[in-house]
Amino acid sequence: MASCDDKPNVIIAGAGICLHRILPRPRNHSAVSEERQGTIVNVFTEPEWRKRGIAALLLKEIIKWSDTKHLDRLVLHASEEGRSLYEKLGFVSNNEMRFVGKT
Repeated sequence: MASCDDKPNVIIAGAGICLHRILPRPRNHSAVSEERQGTIVNVFTEPEWRKRGIAALLLKEIIKWSDTKHLDRLVLHASEEGRSLYEKLGFVSNNEMRFVGKT
């Protein structure tokens, strides 16, 4: 989370990560994954604080932290507003599909 220096109890931005075990899968030609994935969740910046790099700083911290924890991958669901930020940080779109059950 991020807050102002003069108002430390007022949250202006935030981001989180959920850790998950995943099924083993090839990571590259010579290794199998350690079966750990992080899902980045709840990335937000209050409207008056947007376009100042706060979300980018929070995401860079999550990326740095996940590297120390040896996660196999990070995933997130991007809004249209956030997509360019995630791409600048190295995230790539994929072809995910979702099943929500019978209606």
